Amino acid sequence: MEWAGTQAWSSGKVGMIGGSYLGLVQWWAAQGGSPYLKTIVPFSAHADIYFYGMNYRGGAFKLRGNLPWALGTSGRTMQPATCAMTGCTVLDIIQATTGAGSGPYDWDALYRHLPILTADSVATGRPVDFYRNWIRNSTYNDYWKQISNFGRYHKMDIPILQIGGWFDVHVVSMIGNLEGIQREGTPRARRHHKLVMGPWTHGPPVRQIGDLDFGLESVIDFRELQLRWMDYWLKGIENGMAEEPPLKLFTMGVNRWTGAAEWPLPETRWTRLYLRGGGRANSLVGDGRLSFEAPPRGEKPDRYTYNPEDPVPTLGDSPWDDRPIDYRPIERRDDVLVYTSEPLAEDLKVTGPIQARLYASSSAVDTDWTVRLLDVYPDGRSINVCDGILRARFREPAPVRTGVPAAGQFEHPRLMEPGTVYEFTIEVGVTSVVFREGHRIRVQVSSSNFPRFDRNLNNGGALGIDPRIVIANQTVYHDRRYASFIELPVIPR
Repeated sequence: MEWAGTQAWSSGKVGMIGGSYLGLVQWWAAQGGSPYLKTIVPFSAHADIYFYGMNYRGGAFKLRGNLPWALGTSGRTMQPATCAMTGCTVLDIIQATTGAGSGPYDWDALYRHLPILTADSVATGRPVDFYRNWIRNSTYNDYWKQISNFGRYHKMDIPILQIGGWFDVHVVSMIGNLEGIQREGTPRARRHHKLVMGPWTHGPPVRQIGDLDFGLESVIDFRELQLRWMDYWLKGIENGMAEEPPLKLFTMGVNRWTGAAEWPLPETRWTRLYLRGGGRANSLVGDGRLSFEAPPRGEKPDRYTYNPEDPVPTLGDSPWDDRPIDYRPIERRDDVLVYTSEPLAEDLKVTGPIQARLYASSSAVDTDWTVRLLDVYPDGRSINVCDGILRARFREPAPVRTGVPAAGQFEHPRLMEPGTVYEFTIEVGVTSVVFREGHRIRVQVSSSNFPRFDRNLNNGGALGIDPRIVIANQTVYHDRRYASFIELPVIPR
């Protein structure tokens, strides 16, 4: 920036554009205070690469993204042969080598290798230092804090345009950036920050994602949007960009764009849907249900066994994103609790951050809790909306309803006392969707999502290093004293 801003041919105004890692470095540059940097346009970029980013979420390691990334970027011999001729991005390499039976590796075997710390040398015959550093730094320490946006938004005194997707691996992180600017940013940064969020994954916009087609309106011209922004801020061209709303959000279900001025939306009604049932919510044929009414005293808890040797599988072939696909295949399992509402009498619009609160106990000293929100169509399809995970040792302190975890969370792990009931607050994600009339809302609760996340082996030892497997007997409570629920940001009609 110093070089570009001082050349004879330069206007002295520098802007930055790029996605993923190339978006992350824009946020770092924005902290530097260069007088030449006038704006950034990060696409699908992190706020913090431990929280909600590439490396961890809820304290669980993102195995299916990180292991291929490490192998694909640590040596030339790991790249698919076609890249030598045509050129490939890192995402191309990962996508080309993570499919079943593709690439030079047996991915199923590598993902199951224990401990995950040494999966790199099993694959390549040598350690990948940065991959091992990621695993060894399993808590939120200075290794991660030194490259975080958190606490540094006040240094970013420039206009920022964020672009991302509801199914992107970094969606919660992008909302965290938005909230960070709103909370800590300079007056100029707050005034000129915009966010565009569509129904996309970690890549360019396409109308069909997973099992859903969001229509032609969902596909926007990224290049045209970026150039309009740069024309306005670098060339001073009056093109209407300044008059557009701070937030441009695509609402799925009705497949429409809407504008907003604040996040969360001021009209939000925080609405709880309670887990209910008679103690047999296991699988789709169980008695689990969702209700707007809190449970009475004495309602029986649900129980299941989590065996790390037989984890709940991740569906779909994306290395990071969790796409809108039909999740009925895993709802046949007894280690997946399924809670479903009655058919909706009218459309229900949900836009904002989503949390679940579980009251649960385990026979193990550590375990994972996963929560998934789904839209059940009249034909029975159970389509993923968003999901989250929490490693039990990182349950305290519980986060508030924002994209930023509570101060100290993930820094000081605490193991559980077997059989003791604890409160777990799980960040399920962010979204904008209308559950249509006649549809039902569903929540899945389990303890694994593998290999998207590494398996919690339940042993309480060093994460990613201690290979001992312990089977955990899990109990989820939903009665008057322990009323487990998912909280939805409902937007009134």
